[in-house]
Order: sequence, then C-alpha cells, then structure tokens
Amino acid sequence: MSARRNMLAQNALVAVVSNVIGQGIEPTRSISIYLPWAPSVNGYWRHVVMGKRVATILSEEARAYRKAVAQQVIAQRVPRGSLSGKLAVEITAYPPDRRDRDIDNLPKGILDSLKHANVIRDDADIDDLRIARGPVRKNAGQIHVVVREIVDAATEEVR
Repeated sequence: MSARRNMLAQNALVAVVSNVIGQGIEPTRSISIYLPWAPSVNGYWRHVVMGKRVATILSEEARAYRKAVAQQVIAQRVPRGSLSGKLAVEITAYPPDRRDRDIDNLPKGILDSLKHANVIRDDADIDDLRIARGPVRKNAGQIHVVVREIVDAATEEVR
C-alpha cells in the first residue's frame, strides 16, 4: 500500500472512530497480540495407536506452541475472557524466511492456542477470518493477531 493510501486509510479509521464516539456509541472491544511463528496444521496432530484404536493427539510442537502463546498472553497483558459474541480475526503472518509457505495452514493452531489461553471463548465464534502475509522477519518469524467483536450495525449491539 502506498504511503498516501495508508494515510487515507488511517484518516478514514480516525473519522469513523471519532464519529462513533461522538454519537455516544461504544466502540467495539478488541485485543492485539504478537505471537511466535505458528506450526503448520500439517504437523499439528499426531496419530497414535492405543490398543486396537487410533487416537489423534496434539504433536509435541503444537503443545509447545500452546505454552508459548499462553506465556505471550501473560507477558503482553492481554485480557482473558473479555470478548463476547461473534468475532472478527485478522492475522498477519511475518514468515521467518523467504521459503514458499501456505499461510492458510496457520490459523487453526493460532486460534486453538488463543482458545486454550482463554483469550477467545471458542473459534466457532469467529464469523470473519482474514490472513495476510507480511514481510519476512528473519530468524524466528512472527504472527500479529487482532481480534474484535462484531457489532450489528442495525442494532448497534454485539452479535
């Protein structure tokens, strides 16, 4: 996005927020958190034979990621359980290197970890999910997540 477009978008956002606050309407609640690079859904689960049946369990990498997300929630003082109703989630994935990656494999682990850390009630509450690739952040990569409540424009209530 060009600098001019970016400035226009920011000005439009400020105008909307100012208009909402000026009318006495409560702005939607939202959270923002930076997380470590997430494991792909391809390696998130493991199948283990237990007796005569096969069980699907979280991989060691997935359990470590859940723990890392919980630590970041605490470190960044992200409120737990403060969002209600239907949610919109925006994920920006900053890869650790220039390798080709399917970014559509990332959201499941991120959202499940946010649920496990009690940031969101359930990923079934998400009605609007967007993911974008950001520039490379060498060595570790990073994920930026913004979660906000969806407000019904007709009633001005959280859905």
